[in-house]
Amino acid sequence: MKKGTIIQRFLRDERGVFAVIFGMLAIVLVAFGGAAVDFVNIQNARSMAQSS
Repeated sequence: MKKGTIIQRFLRDERGVFAVIFGMLAIVLVAFGGAAVDFVNIQNARSMAQSS
């Protein structure tokens, strides 16, 4: 096989792309989930500090 055809076939191949995209998206979703939990905890602490 020629070097050019191997590279072209590699660039056209889309198998496994979903797994890579899902992996990157999962990291982002976990980060946003953690940020949301931290935000709620901060708001609860502020609320308790103001009420006392």
